[in-house]
Amino acid sequence: MKPAIIFLILSALPIVGIGQNTFHASVVNELGDEIPFARVVLRGPDGSVDSTLTSFEGEFQFEELKAGAYQLDLDFIGFKSLKVFDLIIPDSVSERYFVLQELTFPEVVVDYSLGSALIEDSLGNTWCVNLSKNQSDSLGRKQGVWVDYFMDYSDQESGFSIGQKLAEGTYLDDKKHGIWTFFNSEGEIDRVEEYEYGELIQP
Repeated sequence: MKPAIIFLILSALPIVGIGQNTFHASVVNELGDEIPFARVVLRGPDGSVDSTLTSFEGEFQFEELKAGAYQLDLDFIGFKSLKVFDLIIPDSVSERYFVLQELTFPEVVVDYSLGSALIEDSLGNTWCVNLSKNQSDSLGRKQGVWVDYFMDYSDQESGFSIGQKLAEGTYLDDKKHGIWTFFNSEGEIDRVEEYEYGELIQP
């Protein structure tokens, strides 16, 4: 997967005055779309700390800055933090480009066997964990044994009771995998289906 990239376009705009400068910047993604609500922290040479969030247009601004070397910290959810050291203000460069890289997660391989799972990540680490029902992995994907329950309070016609079991089977990476059993409102088996990574192969 090609990592997504965010470009931080910076421009320092000096203000006429003694010892006062304004630093203005915009945050956009690789397509040029604005990134709102990124957290920006500016650390001054005198130990001062100022912070803000980017606007709906992806812009932010710091005012009344003394001349000197600053540190700029940028954080945006789902991306690695960026620290820019020795940012000189006022700046003679009209535009600067910084790259914020997307966070990557290890690939998870699950082997289901005898009520347990062998988990192997991209670093080659393998461990065994007990499987419990209705569990999701760190990426939010359904994994392992799963039971669907009837929870539609507005349904008065199906005959199912709240909390009654509707279906039971196994998920693999958020997709039905293996044998799934479906139940009717009497609690009896209605049908059995077999799936292979989300595809129904045997009704």
